[in-house]
Amino acid sequence: MRWRAWVGGAWVASLAALSACSNSERAPANGQAHLQIGLDLRAGYYPALLADKLGYFRDEGVNVDLTLPEDTDQLLVDFAAGSLDGVAVALGDTINVIDANPDVHIVLFSDLSDGADMVLALPPILRPEDLRGKAVGTNVGGFGELLVRHMLDDHGVPAAEVKLLNVDAAQAVDRLMSGELAAVHTWEPYASRARALGARVLYTSHDADGLVLDSFMFAGATLRAHPEAVRSFVRAWFRAEDHWQAHRSADDLLIQKRLASPAAIEHAGIHLLTPAEEKLAFQAGPTNRSARHVLQEFVEFFVSRGNLSADPDLDQVLDARFLPDTK
Repeated sequence: MRWRAWVGGAWVASLAALSACSNSERAPANGQAHLQIGLDLRAGYYPALLADKLGYFRDEGVNVDLTLPEDTDQLLVDFAAGSLDGVAVALGDTINVIDANPDVHIVLFSDLSDGADMVLALPPILRPEDLRGKAVGTNVGGFGELLVRHMLDDHGVPAAEVKLLNVDAAQAVDRLMSGELAAVHTWEPYASRARALGARVLYTSHDADGLVLDSFMFAGATLRAHPEAVRSFVRAWFRAEDHWQAHRSADDLLIQKRLASPAAIEHAGIHLLTPAEEKLAFQAGPTNRSARHVLQEFVEFFVSRGNLSADPDLDQVLDARFLPDTK
């Protein structure tokens, strides 16, 4: 069954219905925990692919199956339906899941998008001010919409003068090139394809100063049933992150072998968080260096749009128990 996200509230209703019977506590068939984890296709999550290729999950004593559907909407619906133990998605995209099912927890921040997310357009659109009266594609109701609205605000363009259409990042380039949309929000590897076809960058996540933080979210049932497996996953993640930083070219080749459509891996604009930075991200603070601060901005945005029924308990959502100890 195919669901589309955030259209007329139907996606949220679907999540609520699925969550009522999803993510039941499962005992591993062979005595060893088996985690099913879905990833959005973006470089900030690639240490998970590398950990798989290097055998780090096996070394840490956990079985991990990774899927990359290249469809954020479906990824989140599959997670809500209980077919995935965890998902790697942008922090802003977790909000509607949390509203539908409060028993989910963010246990790891993979990276900060510091320019990797882009709003792109074809000539004659040369600047955000040229978008008045035009259609812009993004994940409406997700983090992409708030990124686009930041762009419009920064350039003095009233949101009412731009038509926002729901478009998945994987489909954005085709819809831009077809002429249906004047601009789109997307990320690598899709953004490089658009630029090769003549698209120009109007705005990036660097301009939004920490708004786009990427995360791993797990079902509460999984965390209760297999806490050590999740800790093993996190340990393998940081091992792979360190290895990738030290052996970038060779590891890029390993990661490309795991991708359905191998392409050059773009590192620009992706800042992978260290364990020490993780600890800081989980702490409360007055700036976007604090994930709680970022989440609160998304909560206020979604409440103002009527997407949230109530403010989520962010202290429960942000769960740093599974991070390694740091000195």
